[in-house]
Amino acid sequence: MLSPLSPSSIATHRAAPESPRRRLPVGADIVSGGVHFRVWAPRAARVDVVIEGEVASRTVRLDAEEKGYFSAMVTGVGDGALYRYRLD
Repeated sequence: MLSPLSPSSIATHRAAPESPRRRLPVGADIVSGGVHFRVWAPRAARVDVVIEGEVASRTVRLDAEEKGYFSAMVTGVGDGALYRYRLD
């Protein structure tokens, strides 16, 4: 299922000291320069975010963090982009 990005879906939360400055603990967070994706998938060995484009999709591997989280900053993506997470 693809999820559209929307500023209205963004809540305000404090970021953990070791994580990038985020407004959401998980999900797609629109930030200056792009979108920071973060998901909790403690049983996954690999998580990708697939961003749908007009011509082709773009796949970005999320980096593993502590306690089952995965995240990555993706530039060139913004409000209204369609995306999905792909787990191993």
